[in-house]
Amino acid sequence: MESYDVSYGPIPTNHSSLFNSMLYPFTRLVIYGVIWDQGEANGASSTDDRYSCFFAKMIENWRQIWHERTNGITDIQFPFGFVQVRNFISISIVEN
Repeated sequence: MESYDVSYGPIPTNHSSLFNSMLYPFTRLVIYGVIWDQGEANGASSTDDRYSCFFAKMIENWRQIWHERTNGITDIQFPFGFVQVRNFISISIVEN
């Protein structure tokens, strides 16, 4: 019997593909806030000014989309919380 091999090609990982496939289907649901956990490995460094600009724009965009797609029921200024996990790898050990 021959093996059945299905190859769909590379999985898209650009920002719009991820949003369109994972979040957009839920934009008709009324939400009351978001909790965002960036994670340790893929967050920008604290010296990267672009990250704060991109993040602010993303929040603005999400608020607009949810507000419009729920016909104004989702508050245009719904809260957006951030979760930050400490990076335990950066702990230095001091020897006596």
